[in-house]
Amino acid sequence: MRNPAARIALLATGLIFFGHFAAYTYVTPYLEEQAHFGPSAVTLILLGYGMAGLAGNFTAGAVVGRGLRTVYVTAAVLVAVAVGLLNALTGVAPLVVVLVMVWGAAFGAVPLALQTWILRATPEAPESGMALLVGACQIALAAGSFIGGMVVDGYGTSAGFALGGTLALLSATTQLRPRRQVG
Repeated sequence: MRNPAARIALLATGLIFFGHFAAYTYVTPYLEEQAHFGPSAVTLILLGYGMAGLAGNFTAGAVVGRGLRTVYVTAAVLVAVAVGLLNALTGVAPLVVVLVMVWGAAFGAVPLALQTWILRATPEAPESGMALLVGACQIALAAGSFIGGMVVDGYGTSAGFALGGTLALLSATTQLRPRRQVG
């Protein structure tokens, strides 16, 4: 925790996981109630999300060594844009499906990029770095789902998605200042 690069990695982790789960936890109600997909279509869309996530993970794995910062920022921005545009394009079913796939592919790259980031930031204590990363992921996941639920209950899924997209974008901004940059 004394390492500035590790602290920034953990901040980025908290923001992206909080934002992602503030929105993703409520993607099924969004798809059913706002985008008007039936249960079978929702199942297929979520299967596509998972497959896109797998593809995003493998793609990130192939390029992360050449540009960790680019991979992370691109993934975080794509999560933010996809989640944000879902609100605006709710009535256009094909675009909703494409945006959910983009979201899946982008978030699929996130864990690999964050693991690489924390390992580069903590070469003297990789196990400690990874333990902190997993803890940050789990805390942010739980908090994002819980607070996202409060936002969705009070203001609707559009507000939950807006929160999620905003936090994903904030996570990307952790890379704006040179001292915070990853390799």
